[in-house]
Amino acid sequence: MKFTKIMREPGEIEISTGDNTFLWAHGSSNTIGYHAKRDSFELNLEVPTTTILPTPGLTTSPTVLPTNQPTAAPTAGGSGGITETMVCPVELATSTRLPQGDIIFSYSVIDDILCGRLESSEESWIGFGISPTGMMAGGDGIIGLPDGNGGGTVSKWKLSDEDGARIQPVPEEKQTLLQSSLVQAGDGNTVMTFAKYLKEDGEHEILVNGENTFLYALGSTNDIGYHVTRGMFRMSISTPPPTSAPTSVLATPTASPVVPAEEDVFYENQLSSDLLLRYKVNVPPSTTMDVCDGCTVSMEVIYDGEAWLGIGFSEDGQMIGGEAVVGTPEDGNVQKWQLVSKGATALKLMPESQQTLSNTKIEVVNGQTIMKFTKIMREPGEIEISTGDNTFLWAHGSSNTIGYHAKRDSFELNLEVPTTTILPTPGLTTSPTVLPTNQPTAAPTAGGSGGITETMVCPVELATSTRLPQGDIIFSYSVIDDILCGRLESSEESWIGFGISPTGMMAGGDGIIGLPDGNGGGTVSKWKLSDED
Repeated sequence: MKFTKIMREPGEIEISTGDNTFLWAHGSSNTIGYHAKRDSFELNLEVPTTTILPTPGLTTSPTVLPTNQPTAAPTAGGSGGITETMVCPVELATSTRLPQGDIIFSYSVIDDILCGRLESSEESWIGFGISPTGMMAGGDGIIGLPDGNGGGTVSKWKLSDEDGARIQPVPEEKQTLLQSSLVQAGDGNTVMTFAKYLKEDGEHEILVNGENTFLYALGSTNDIGYHVTRGMFRMSISTPPPTSAPTSVLATPTASPVVPAEEDVFYENQLSSDLLLRYKVNVPPSTTMDVCDGCTVSMEVIYDGEAWLGIGFSEDGQMIGGEAVVGTPEDGNVQKWQLVSKGATALKLMPESQQTLSNTKIEVVNGQTIMKFTKIMREPGEIEISTGDNTFLWAHGSSNTIGYHAKRDSFELNLEVPTTTILPTPGLTTSPTVLPTNQPTAAPTAGGSGGITETMVCPVELATSTRLPQGDIIFSYSVIDDILCGRLESSEESWIGFGISPTGMMAGGDGIIGLPDGNGGGTVSKWKLSDED
């Protein structure tokens, strides 16, 4: 529906260029009758709103906060905090859709306060956190607990461990949130709002000028417990809001969310259940991503344990002949090495003239080893890192002293195509199955008794991943010509199955079932699902 209306008409309610109270409603059929849903909302026609694009499953409009800006500059600290008149604006300046779950995070910075809102398409407890390491342990949390009657409480918690029983609300004197609220309107959604001081004693500071690492989580019920969805995202809250005139979301049918500026974005690749890679390409103003003269790549490797870490570069996916950046926590060194052989003499330190890494650091924080570095992508006499497809290696040891790797693997990574962020699933302890690294060497042919030859394999990095609704299971997939490349990862040791069924029922479906052999391997074959027995 579209229309244009005169704002001032005799005998009718005037529409102001300033604040207005509007109503909306829709029915349950094409014939006018009693509304199926309705609500009111505040709108200032002089102040552009942030366009929040529809999220799959998100059916409620954003929670409407009080319309007044703070009437005086808020003051930090103190027992009184901010008075009821000092509230966040209705329209928060910036919104972004988070990587996991149907969740929108919106925020504004008012003086020394972060005004935030999380909107979820689930009815459950909801949480927001601040953690410089990106991990839950040691973070500061804000958790909304529904009361089952459409409202709830929002309070600050200390995230001391990943076990829900060990997180604790902070003492009453530290409960300094302002204008917080939690709403469940009975339509399957949860909205939490809060206002938090950027800097508070004994808590992680939220940076206005710089990058922040935030956390978010959702439960399976309204009662606090283990999260079914969680994630991490990085954001510079100094990013200016859009300045264009407001646009109807109906007139902008695009799935692209509002995101931070590109230079603030680290992409993620979960290399194994306990090893996470974060990366971004740094493009100088004088070049482009395609040409990339003078480009560098910044990488962060986070391991759930204490050990030396390595990221390698290879032309064929093999260790010998490759090059690597290796960090050793015992001495704090992050250096470039040549991979010359296997065994104890595998590594040869590159000469000082080739030690060109910058922003290097390796440290152990809360039981995690974190290595950071920035590397020039094109260096004379070294393997080039492309903005396109690359074959990388990873490895970590069993101690802080460099030695034989406890685990290692190769992986494909295209630095122009952001990977799907796959965050660790509770209880998922195995690394994803690594397929051969070559793309198909010829277009695969369908049917026939011979099927696909061994050279026609799926890529290592499957394009899309999703966490399935029931159980700790991740499904990843890519389509290569007329082939579906799929992977199911489960936190249980058991048989596992995947099926195709237009009706959604087991009976009559086509199945793919994996049967373990008890020795670390097993068989995968096709089955006909003729009944539920």
